[in-house]
Amino acid sequence: MATTDQIFQTLKELTIQLIKSQCVLHKHGIIICYVILWGHCVVKLIYNNKDINQITLLCFGGHYKHTLLMKYISVWDNVSKANHQNELITLTDNNNSIINIEKDYNNYHVMLAVLGGVNNNLLFINYYPHYINNNLPTKDNETIFDHCLIKISYEEMLFFYSKSSILIKYDEYSNQFYFNHIKIYDQLSKSGHYGYVYVDSMVLLFGECSDITSTK
Repeated sequence: MATTDQIFQTLKELTIQLIKSQCVLHKHGIIICYVILWGHCVVKLIYNNKDINQITLLCFGGHYKHTLLMKYISVWDNVSKANHQNELITLTDNNNSIINIEKDYNNYHVMLAVLGGVNNNLLFINYYPHYINNNLPTKDNETIFDHCLIKISYEEMLFFYSKSSILIKYDEYSNQFYFNHIKIYDQLSKSGHYGYVYVDSMVLLFGECSDITSTK
């Protein structure tokens, strides 16, 4: 059986320090969203879109309670860009009224979200003090801040924060959450403010101290 040290591996340091960055996959690259919105979340929306060069990013939450949208085309693609592509714009409805996902009674200042469900039409929001559409059973009932929420499959997510490492499963048909505590890497339990992506059964964590850790 593999030990914790064998499961986790420290890789080469990044050239710049990244704190509170949001990361999404696009083609063979990683988009690192490092904008000053303080506590925001970036989610890659999934459409049946034939334009493989363009993706849509939803940015919301944070201190300023923005709900923003970006039509993104890679800077490496030799594709002409339309107006407002690769720019964050305010999300509005058909009447040009501003759409705000966050309600007055929510605290989305430090929150994360992933798309899930069989049809990728469910938005799971994990926010302070310890909620994910339900109470999250963190160790010692600790409140969450600058945590990590990773989509593993359409029904499974991984949550990391401090002493808590939880495999979350959602049964869409019974509308029930199931939580399973798993062992956490000691170094990871002392880290925070990291970005992350999940690719090829591997989690890449971009730490607050400019290091990058991977786990399978």
